[in-house]
Amino acid sequence: YAIGNAYEFGKLGLEKNEETAFQYYQKAADGGHKDAQCLIGIVYDQNVVYDFGKWRKEKDGAKALEYYQKAAGGGDAYAQMRLGDAYKDGLFGLEVDEVAAFEYYKKAADGGDECAQYRLGKAYENGELGLEKNEETAFQYYQKAADGGHNHAQCLIGRAYDFGKWRKEKDG
Repeated sequence: YAIGNAYEFGKLGLEKNEETAFQYYQKAADGGHKDAQCLIGIVYDQNVVYDFGKWRKEKDGAKALEYYQKAAGGGDAYAQMRLGDAYKDGLFGLEVDEVAAFEYYKKAADGGDECAQYRLGKAYENGELGLEKNEETAFQYYQKAADGGHNHAQCLIGRAYDFGKWRKEKDG
């Protein structure tokens, strides 16, 4: 993984070579490195905010799922969050499974992923993923996401403090 990083960014006296970097990341992923597994999942997912256009691989949901599952099993919070998305929305050929989506979001949220914390806040706020509506728990997850830097959660928390009540409009 470190050698892949060195080739990707031209470090350690190595000339920048993104294809060689990808080959080393692939070797690291196949050897069990969770960060590399997640990165390979992202490259084949191509439905995420990261721009890995330098490794333009054909979108492959099966490979994305395989590497996300490996990374998630190793505790990678981002991979866990993407698996939550996959089960929530039926991505990568998976059937929609709200229980599995919640479980993956919970693992990712507990691991510090602010997007998963935000998604759980929404789920509790709206009674999604088989959960009962619970504004207090929603607020707690939004607060964690905001503390982690999630912009939408920061806005929601700001509104809550500004208006004095959860998601209520300010009088006059």
